[in-house]
Amino acid sequence: MKGLVLFRDFFRRFPFLLAANTLLLIVQGMIGAVSIFTVAPIIDFFINPSLEHASPVTRQAAVIRAIGLPMTLGGFLSVFLGFQLLKSGFVIFARHLSKASSWTTKSG
Repeated sequence: MKGLVLFRDFFRRFPFLLAANTLLLIVQGMIGAVSIFTVAPIIDFFINPSLEHASPVTRQAAVIRAIGLPMTLGGFLSVFLGFQLLKSGFVIFARHLSKASSWTTKSG
């Protein structure tokens, strides 16, 4: 019960911080899930470089071609690296916002 009272107090005093932290963690989780799926085309490319019998995830990766990248190992690796950088950036920002929230709540 004390946790519920604490959550209610925190939400009344700092609604923006709570909403921003929650939204950021949800987006971070979604980007993390998508970044895991970017590994499948790389593995498919190593197993079968012609991508004839590619997995359904790799067939859906035709979006890569739509944004102008070739369906090659370099294209798959650049998408993988891009998602890893995006995910890492969100982790850093989420930790910063979490620390800023704790500093704000201690001083406020």
